[in-house]
Amino acid sequence: MNSLTIYALGAELDRMLSGAAIAAVRRFPEGITLFLNHAPFPFAHILYHRREPEFVPSDRELAPRNRGIEEMTAVDGRRIEGIHSIGFERVLVVKLAPGAEWGREESLLLRIDLTPAAKALALYEGSTERQLASIGAKKSRKPAGPNEALPPKRHSILELPAEPPAGLLEVNPRDTLASSAPDHTRRWKHAKTSADALARAIGGIDPVLAGVLSKNTDADPARLWPLLVELGARLAAGAWDWRLYEFPEQGEAGAAALYPVELPVEAPVRRMKDVLEALDVRAAEIVMPSYVAHLRRKVAAEAGKTMKRLERLSRNLEQDLADAERSAEYRHYGNLLVTHRHLLKAGLKEIVLRDFSGDRDVTIPLDPARSVERNIRLYFTKAKKGEKGNLIIRNRKREVEREIARSRKTLDRIAALETSAELIALIPPERPSRAAERDAGAAKRFRRFALDGTHTVYVGRSDAENDVLTHEFASASDLWFHAQGTPGSHVVLKGAHRSTPHSVIEAAASIAAYFSKARNSSTVPVIYAEKRHVRRPRKSKAGTALCSRGKTIFVKPVLPEKE
Repeated sequence: MNSLTIYALGAELDRMLSGAAIAAVRRFPEGITLFLNHAPFPFAHILYHRREPEFVPSDRELAPRNRGIEEMTAVDGRRIEGIHSIGFERVLVVKLAPGAEWGREESLLLRIDLTPAAKALALYEGSTERQLASIGAKKSRKPAGPNEALPPKRHSILELPAEPPAGLLEVNPRDTLASSAPDHTRRWKHAKTSADALARAIGGIDPVLAGVLSKNTDADPARLWPLLVELGARLAAGAWDWRLYEFPEQGEAGAAALYPVELPVEAPVRRMKDVLEALDVRAAEIVMPSYVAHLRRKVAAEAGKTMKRLERLSRNLEQDLADAERSAEYRHYGNLLVTHRHLLKAGLKEIVLRDFSGDRDVTIPLDPARSVERNIRLYFTKAKKGEKGNLIIRNRKREVEREIARSRKTLDRIAALETSAELIALIPPERPSRAAERDAGAAKRFRRFALDGTHTVYVGRSDAENDVLTHEFASASDLWFHAQGTPGSHVVLKGAHRSTPHSVIEAAASIAAYFSKARNSSTVPVIYAEKRHVRRPRKSKAGTALCSRGKTIFVKPVLPEKE
C-alpha cells in the first residue's frame, strides 16, 4: 500500500471511526484483528505475512475465535478520538481516549505501521509515549515512538514549485551507458534513473508511480514536472476519488495499485464508489489470495515434513525387510564360516567357500575391520534378527503405508481449502515461551488482583510465599509494598513504571494495608519502592525484607471489587 493511499486513508478513517470503540485486539498467524464497535465495519485486519503489511477493513473474521490470542487488553473498550497519518509515511496513529475505570485514566496511542520490517502494531502511553506492547513479525523492528518517521525528503508532492529544482532529474554520471548501447536500452536506463530520483526526493511518490510517470513521459522534465504539480493539487484539494490502476510493467506491486485521486497517466483503471469498496476489491484480488496461499504453504510444509519422514521410514523398513528375508542365507553363511574357520584370517574383504552340497562355491562378504569372531557373529546376529523381526517389520511397513495414504489425503484436503479460517484451524497453536510458562506457574501460587490490562497485584499468603514473591518472582522494576510498622503480606505491583498513575499505586497500597495486622484501621501507612531497592538480610528467616529508598503513602485498607 503506497504512501498516497495511507495519507488519504488517515483522513478517511478519522471521519469514519472517530467515536467508535475498540472492543478487543486478537492475534493469529501473521495477522491481527481489531474488533470494533459502532463502526462502519466490525473488523480491521492487519496482515504481515509479506514484506509490507496490509490494512484490510472487513465484515468477517479471518481466524476462528478459539485460535486467536488476546493482546493489548489495555485498549479494550477504549473510544477512538482520532486517526491521522504521519505525513507521507505509511503509518496510521490512532488516539484512544482514557478509560472510565480507575487505573485507566491515561490516553493511549496505537501505531499501525505498514512499512517493511517494522512491527505492524504498537501501543504507547499518550503522555510519555512509552511503548507498552507490540505485535509483528519476529525479526521486525520496534519503532522508537508512536510518531517516529524517516528523515523528510527534500520536497513534498503537496508543495512542489512551478519549475523542477535544479539537478533533481539530472542523470548521475555513474548511471550513464556506453555510447554503443542501443536506443531502447538508453531510454529504459534514463527512465529508471529518473524514477529512482523522484522516489528519493519527493515525499508521496512511491516507486511504482515514479516508474509509470517516468516511462510515460520518457523522463522528460518538461512533460513530467507539470504532471507532478497537477497530482499535488488534486491531493491538496482532499476530494478523494478512489481508483484501482493496473501497471503490468511494474510487476506484482503494480497489479491493482490503489490511489486516492485520478492519476495523470494512461493505464487500465477502475473507479470505486468509496475507500471501503476500493480496499475490499484490492483485498479480494490481491491481499487475501496472497494470505491464503501463505497459510496453505505454511500448513502444507508441516504435512510435507511428515510425508517425507514417513517415506524415509518406509524405505528403511523396505531395506530391513529385504535383510530379514535373507535370514536363512545369513545363517547359512554363518554355518559355512564356522565350518571353515581355519581358513579365515583378519583383514579379508571376502572369502570363497565350497557349499555343503559340494556342487557350488559361495562368496561371503567380510568386514576387514572386524575380527574373525566378530565377522562370524555378525551373520548369526543378522539371521536371528531377521527370523524374529520379519513379521514385525511387515506389520510396521503396512502401518506406515496407511499413514502415508492419510498424509496424501491431508495434503489433497489442504490444497482444496479456500478460506483463511479453515487453514488457521490446521496450524498448531503457539506455545508460550519458557519464561512465560515459568512466570505463569509461579503466579498461580499467589493471590492476585488485576487492576487493569497493564497492572496486576500479587500478594503472598505466608512467610515462605512472601519470600518467593519478593526475592524470586518480582522483577527489579516492579513496585514492592508493605504495611509500615506492622506484620503483613508482601505485595508486588507488576507492570509498574515511572509514569504509572498514582491511583494504581494507591490501589496496590490499599491491598497491602488490607493484608496486614492493621486491616481494621481507618488509615494505614504503607511503604513502597522498586524491587531493586529491597533485599533479604543474610541468615534472616523467610519473609524478611529490608527496603531502602522507599516512600510512604497513607491509604485506607480496601480490596478491589474482583480478585
